[in-house]
Amino acid sequence: MKASNNRKISLDFARSFAILAVLLCHSIEFAYPISLFNWTYMVPFDQYFRIIGFTLGRLGVPIFLALTGYFLLSEEIS
Repeated sequence: MKASNNRKISLDFARSFAILAVLLCHSIEFAYPISLFNWTYMVPFDQYFRIIGFTLGRLGVPIFLALTGYFLLSEEIS
């Protein structure tokens, strides 16, 4: 999939996912601070949501690193 100006739309989707993942991670860190006191009094749904959301949110950084490596290469990878 290529756009008209030589942009790859799939890379834009990957970048969008990475941005949303990082926003999710930071939002969960703000909404659910890490402390034993907070963790003890959370209902199980909130505990699972925090763990899953934080884990998925952390996927954004490696995607950004992979995209940076892709754009820094001199040759196009097919």
